[in-house]
Amino acid sequence: MIIYLDPDDRRWTPKELGKHWSDLTNFKDEPEKIGGTYLATNRKMVNWAELANHCLSCLDTIAYSDEYDSIYCATCDEWRDMTCGDPTCEYCEARPAKPSDCE
Repeated sequence: MIIYLDPDDRRWTPKELGKHWSDLTNFKDEPEKIGGTYLATNRKMVNWAELANHCLSCLDTIAYSDEYDSIYCATCDEWRDMTCGDPTCEYCEARPAKPSDCE
């Protein structure tokens, strides 16, 4: 796998990367340019602008529960919103400890 993360408009050749032309498959004449800032960790790349839509622990996409008016991470099985503390709140009062416990 080759990941090109160079901010300049350089054109690297396979030889400079320690590869040969025959090693590359599906090579395009003009490779697509990817720009922006990304977070790369645990075999995942997340665009920095999209980071707010991902769990900060596992980087999977977070989900929203209409029933409990709260966001959660299904992979971590944790709510990402704190309860409001209002004992009469219809959302927080009935919310289970874990999202997987929802019906």
